[in-house]
Amino acid sequence: MTGSRPGSGAEAVAEKLRQEHPYGTAPGLMSLFHEGDRVLITVRVSALDDWYYWLDAIGPQLTREVQRIGVTLAATGSMGGVPVDLLAYGAYDPLEAAWRAAGLPYLLWGRVYDLSEPLRDRAGGHWTYTGGTAEGEVPLLTASGGGGADARTLPVVVCHAGPLGANANRNGNGNGDGADGARAAARGNDPAGAEAAARRREAGRQPQP
Repeated sequence: MTGSRPGSGAEAVAEKLRQEHPYGTAPGLMSLFHEGDRVLITVRVSALDDWYYWLDAIGPQLTREVQRIGVTLAATGSMGGVPVDLLAYGAYDPLEAAWRAAGLPYLLWGRVYDLSEPLRDRAGGHWTYTGGTAEGEVPLLTASGGGGADARTLPVVVCHAGPLGANANRNGNGNGDGADGARAAARGNDPAGAEAAARRREAGRQPQP
């Protein structure tokens, strides 16, 4: 299905996504097409990695809060200024399981971050929760080896060094004095509800390095 003229931005983005995430290879891909000035992706996922795979595909920063419809999650990202809508059947259950399994969970842009452990960025660097929060109860992280200096908010780290993953070699650096602050930052037990609350607090604010 195509609803925009040949050569449009949405058509180019859809074609790029199809090349990078082809049918039969990309996990759970059901449909990927452009309509008007948007790209629409529909997938069926059974594992958290599949949901995160598609979040990576549409960009690290979502442009609106994740919506939940039963066990289905809907997210919107942007590529080259083109909105990309993702509808993921079955994504809620693994995301909720990750939330419940995390020591100190915090939900941002559709992902659960466990603040009780160091987080690894795409270059292999490690970021540790400081125990403090910025305005809106957004967690502050510091680079390992930085001595606690130059703390940055989680959204800033994600935008400039993400995506962030759990540190495979757990060393306990993420535990300790910050536990109470992290629990306050991670209120609630519904990841979709926590996402909505966090996005409302963040509305109109663009993370700065």
